[in-house]
Amino acid sequence: MIGPYGRILTICLPVTMRQPKCGTDARYEGYWADCGYPSDDAPELVSGDNLITFQLKIMLVKGLLVTLEGIDGSGKGTVAKYIAAKFKETMPERRLVLTAEPTTGQAGRILRAELAKSCEEGGEPSVARRMQELFLFMADHASHLAETVLPALESGAIVLSDRYADSTAAYQGVTLKGIVPDPVSWIQSISHPWNVHPEMTLLLLLDPQVALQRIEARTGREKFERLEFLRMVDGNFRRMAAIEPDRFVQIDAEQDAEVVGKAAMNAILKLMSNR
Repeated sequence: MIGPYGRILTICLPVTMRQPKCGTDARYEGYWADCGYPSDDAPELVSGDNLITFQLKIMLVKGLLVTLEGIDGSGKGTVAKYIAAKFKETMPERRLVLTAEPTTGQAGRILRAELAKSCEEGGEPSVARRMQELFLFMADHASHLAETVLPALESGAIVLSDRYADSTAAYQGVTLKGIVPDPVSWIQSISHPWNVHPEMTLLLLLDPQVALQRIEARTGREKFERLEFLRMVDGNFRRMAAIEPDRFVQIDAEQDAEVVGKAAMNAILKLMSNR
């Protein structure tokens, strides 16, 4: 069922099962052999029979989702522009959708405003504020899926996202440390049932000290751009990559920008050739 550049995500198919009064496990409608009925001779429903209805969700999409991850200053934006230029130059027939999180949508704007406010206030944020930030990231991600990612994938486009759900797990996994056990796994468990999982994640690895040197001239710096914080985020990214080595492609982001861009582009081309 999976054609070129296609993969299964989620259509809704209702499935009805019966729980017969003989007490056996529910069987697909039309198969009651354990109750003494032949599979082609299912009886009419009788008193005591229970109907169990659920939905199987399957959706075939043609596109490809690739994400760019890494700590601040690792060069994700530069790599995204490099890949876009190469697609335009060598594969103009393939549609590439560049996107990013946080988005510029309603949830993304609220999130950015809250992050800026928290940075101005300084000090340690309360548990309530930390949880608020997490769920604003979640809300923005959900909107991103519905409004950008899924429509693009269904149209057959290649989607390249500068930050995605892994960033939420890596960054908020630090802010929630000590509040919930194993915060990275906890955050992932919340979004896993409804998230669209990337087929490849390009993880740009950079020493946090070098990253801070790169971004120290930025205006409007965010509260996450602190050395010890970035070190913990970097550790979260590396642990996620170790758990899912088939999805993560780790790239040394301390190399020349051209070298990093080529490595990222080559990884995407390899993924496309294997589909």
